[in-house]
Amino acid sequence: MTWFKKSKMEKLGELDKEKLLRLEALWKEARDEVRQRISQRDSFFIRMYISFAAILVATIKNDLVLIFLPFVALYFSILISHSYQIHEALASYMRNDLEVKIKALLYAAKETPHVEYEEMFEKKKLVSVRAWLYDGVTYFISATTVLLAWLLCSSFENLLAITLCSLLCCIAWFMFKTFKLRTSS
Repeated sequence: MTWFKKSKMEKLGELDKEKLLRLEALWKEARDEVRQRISQRDSFFIRMYISFAAILVATIKNDLVLIFLPFVALYFSILISHSYQIHEALASYMRNDLEVKIKALLYAAKETPHVEYEEMFEKKKLVSVRAWLYDGVTYFISATTVLLAWLLCSSFENLLAITLCSLLCCIAWFMFKTFKLRTSS
């Protein structure tokens, strides 16, 4: 991906050429990291479903194993949410810092830059349906776990334990989404 025609680089001074090449390298690196984050979330989602299947199979021998379903959902939901946070930070960095600086250098050289990924996504206000799906997994799995417990549990104690753990996971997820942990600047 290049932001400029190589033949028009003569319009830029040596220092500006170096800046432009460095900014372009940083942009490519950030874009690669965004792609890795997307792939990472898909991998987490697959692992989560494999874990669900293993727990459901184990439930055949002991219904109390259902207690792990909401915790697995919570664990993977936190990992996926963190991946989205980093993705959003990278996209903001690309759009509001790198792309702005690249365009400024190109305008100075009287070159018309392309509108790139992150600026385009921001202008179109695209909504991530997958992010909504990931956000709802913990609540959905917790509710489903309680329903399964009502159907499968052999004792009231197991039903109560599973219901309380499901409720605890829902509260934990709500707290995590409401009070996201921030990294220091």
